[in-house]
Amino acid sequence: MARRYLTQSEAESALSRGKAIECFLGACVRDGKPGIRWLSARVSKEGFTVSVYESANIGSAEFTDVYEFGPLDPELEFEDPVETFSADSFSKLTAELERRFFCCTERLVNEFVIQDEYADYLAQKRS
Repeated sequence: MARRYLTQSEAESALSRGKAIECFLGACVRDGKPGIRWLSARVSKEGFTVSVYESANIGSAEFTDVYEFGPLDPELEFEDPVETFSADSFSKLTAELERRFFCCTERLVNEFVIQDEYADYLAQKRS
């Protein structure tokens, strides 16, 4: 199996090339409804901006496209994050990620690999 998670150097490099990095955060509940959470970080005028998403857990082994699930909060529009925050340097970005989402910097992946993370999450729930 190929290595999935990015080193800090690889994550910083991906961002510097204009690519997003992501992390699957697992299960969440909003207003009594179960869902999933993940985040996406990108370069922005502030330095780096992180968007945190919560969506209904409507996927299956055959359908892992978390980007298509829509927000768990009915007040949000499709593709709207539930939260955003910024950091002006990569070191501040990783520090804030660790403060808010313990150990997530050890599970950063390239954009679109989040679907594989979700598939693993589903497989663990079935076993």
